Amino acid sequence: MKQVQNAEEISNIAFGFMASKALFVALHCNLFSLLSKRPLTSVELAGEVKVPENRISTICTALTSIGLLKRKNGKYSNSIGAEKYLVKDAKYDFGDYLRLQIDRQMYGFMQQLEGVVTNNMNKDDID
Repeated sequence: MKQVQNAEEISNIAFGFMASKALFVALHCNLFSLLSKRPLTSVELAGEVKVPENRISTICTALTSIGLLKRKNGKYSNSIGAEKYLVKDAKYDFGDYLRLQIDRQMYGFMQQLEGVVTNNMNKDDID
């Protein structure tokens, strides 16, 4: 594996959780499956998922910046990878695994990592 050499690479690691949370929100809102049918504007997507347009626009902008969506003439569509792996019932769909296993289970565990490593767990966090 390539070793980290500069501040930008460290920043990419530090901010990586934002990209994954944008992915998980899109999966929970079924955005990739909706966009598989046809390109949509953020207003159209907001209407479909019953979420305020400004929030959908923010998520779509984030997803576009990380390459999961494309934007052309104000309409969003899936990237090749999103279409292949994140659309419900697609042949290689693993969106439910990401949404349920990684987002719903692993993220919660990872929030406790510092306490586990430093032996400073909140008593309420221990089963």
